[in-house]
Amino acid sequence: MPTRPAITTRAHCSSLRSFLATLLLSTPCLSSSFLLASHSLSISKPINTGAANNLAKEGANNLFFSTCTTSSLKMSNSASSNTDPLTELNLPTPLVLGSGSFTRKLILKEMQIPFILKVKPIDERNIGDRSDGSDPSDLVMTLAKAKSQALISALLDPNTINGNSDSGDSVIEDKYDMTLTPQLQKEWIVLTADQVVTHSNSILEKPSDIKQAKEFVSKYAASPPSTVGSVILTHFPSKISVSGVDISTIHFKPSLGEEYGELIDRLLEDGAPVLSCAGGLMVEHPFVVEFIDRIDGTQDGVMGLSKDLVLRLLKELKEELEKEQ
Repeated sequence: MPTRPAITTRAHCSSLRSFLATLLLSTPCLSSSFLLASHSLSISKPINTGAANNLAKEGANNLFFSTCTTSSLKMSNSASSNTDPLTELNLPTPLVLGSGSFTRKLILKEMQIPFILKVKPIDERNIGDRSDGSDPSDLVMTLAKAKSQALISALLDPNTINGNSDSGDSVIEDKYDMTLTPQLQKEWIVLTADQVVTHSNSILEKPSDIKQAKEFVSKYAASPPSTVGSVILTHFPSKISVSGVDISTIHFKPSLGEEYGELIDRLLEDGAPVLSCAGGLMVEHPFVVEFIDRIDGTQDGVMGLSKDLVLRLLKELKEELEKEQ
């Protein structure tokens, strides 16, 4: 099948709506924002279902930035229709979600997109470049491709039944069961995604201890952290793949620079999982909200799956499939 040229599009600011709702269990814990999205969309050649660790970095360079600000935290109102987008576009349903993220499942439910969960674990830490100054969009795209390739290979391999065979469990969890329902035997779409938190040209992991958490947060008043997330949709049997990147940036008030230590202590006393959050801070927590000046991006994008980006990719995928007919 011939290689398809990359297609890029710029997201535009829309009206700002509805007040921020408190959302728990977010990934990567920076989980509130408002309606602006920076997206990159691309159409790629069919995915090679070979080994997931032998990936070339590609398609993550067409990234656009735009700005939309407000003094209040707002939620995106994208994809509020009660119609299933897959049915509306005449695409195969349900979607195969290749992610165990709680928030991605929540967002797809909000979008009225039916899905089944299929997860094939990979060794993420040995894939991609996390060094200071590296491009986080390259990293998240590389990881999403690795997840997609690993999952698709397992789904196509009749000898692979348990996608998490290394666990040693005799009973297969539903999400690791690599068999597809009869409804999806002939045609299906896989969605995989990845997201990182960045700050001052560094990719932040979960803090190793309270001291490091305070060190992370102490710098956010001087320069804002961002979330960078990728989404890949792959259709079978055509093997057509579309992908994109979304960015959201969280701007804090100067007062955080003086009160970061007390803030972390209050969060810990309240039972907040500070050490389980990349970057060490839960933006959705009421204690943190008072320090936020504005957020450029989308709430769902910060949570790990931009609704706008998913809808755009579904439409791009539909257009590409029509070209093949």
